[in-house]
Amino acid sequence: MVLLYIISLSVVGFIPNATVMDPGENRILKTNSHFFINGVSIEDDSNSIDVYQIDKTPPLNSTLGNPISFDKTVQIGREEYAYYAYFLNKGSTIDVSVNARGNDAINFYLCSSQTQFDSLRQSVEDGAYAWSYTKWFESTNSEVRKLHYIAKEDEMHVLMLENQLRRSVKVDFKYEVKRALYTLPEHAEPVCKGHRTSKPQTAMAPYEEGVCEISFQGDKYDSVVVMMAPPLPIFDTKNLSKVDESDLEAFNVTYYERPDLWNYLLGLGGLLFIPFFVYYSPCCMEAGETSLWTKCQTLCLQSRGGYMELSSTSSGHGSSDSSGRPTFSSAATATAYGVDDTPAVIAQPFNQADIEMSIVQGSDSPMPSAPPSGAFKSGE
Repeated sequence: MVLLYIISLSVVGFIPNATVMDPGENRILKTNSHFFINGVSIEDDSNSIDVYQIDKTPPLNSTLGNPISFDKTVQIGREEYAYYAYFLNKGSTIDVSVNARGNDAINFYLCSSQTQFDSLRQSVEDGAYAWSYTKWFESTNSEVRKLHYIAKEDEMHVLMLENQLRRSVKVDFKYEVKRALYTLPEHAEPVCKGHRTSKPQTAMAPYEEGVCEISFQGDKYDSVVVMMAPPLPIFDTKNLSKVDESDLEAFNVTYYERPDLWNYLLGLGGLLFIPFFVYYSPCCMEAGETSLWTKCQTLCLQSRGGYMELSSTSSGHGSSDSSGRPTFSSAATATAYGVDDTPAVIAQPFNQADIEMSIVQGSDSPMPSAPPSGAFKSGE
């Protein structure tokens, strides 16, 4: 378990997270808990992405994003597939129309996460049954099938066409994606600005050698990082509302989470304490006095088959504490019963009531440190 914990520390600190952003897109950077990391380093190959750090999650607006349209006849080779991927914020919409021409057939899948798509693609490539998807339908014999979907989470969404036939298939494929975008505060300024930022060129910090450094320390612990790509260019002056998918420019972004070593060590200490707590806490709860460590320890030794041996003293009556009660050594000094008749020092099971009675009756003879020959076991 400790080894897995150490491995997780190395993963957080050194494994890069790569993603692709489209023009006009913005998204919240998802990271691990800020308790375990003290910041993040963002790399943008094109130095085009604006990076904002704000106090709380901004609201979503489903009317801000320019729709992305695709309307083409595509040809899918025998037993092949094609896919189109977009990172969409919650509330974004997807409208799809699929028509397999003639006597052909085509499977359409909608995946709502990268993990789901990776699993689906593996199943398709292996020729196995495809089960990992959010939506599915089949278009056959020139049947037009349609789908309307609203994104439930901020995630990668993938549209996939699969041809299971042993011949090429022509498909009339149309879709329109409307992005929901985060509305940033009116006076928000980028922590790092791209060279194509839509903001006026102010004194904001630029990327330093292509890297934007974000800190989550101090009053920035609960802050939210928002990445914003440059706005969409206008390709068609007659239809300003839509942009063709083939005209989109991709921006490659990579980020690294910087681990907080001290908090990881603190978490490791808590991890090491768990086995100790699990072992003793039931006994302490049974005692009803969790603060009395000795009583908890004694009960645990009793309940787990431990034996207590009376400590002998010069008076022959055992040692005692300030209250006059006898004290006992730990189970580590007790001698277990043997299975043969070999003489041995045998520890008697601990019984507080019997000892108290022997003290009340009083006996001038010294209390033996071990029972005489042929001593009995508990319950005999």
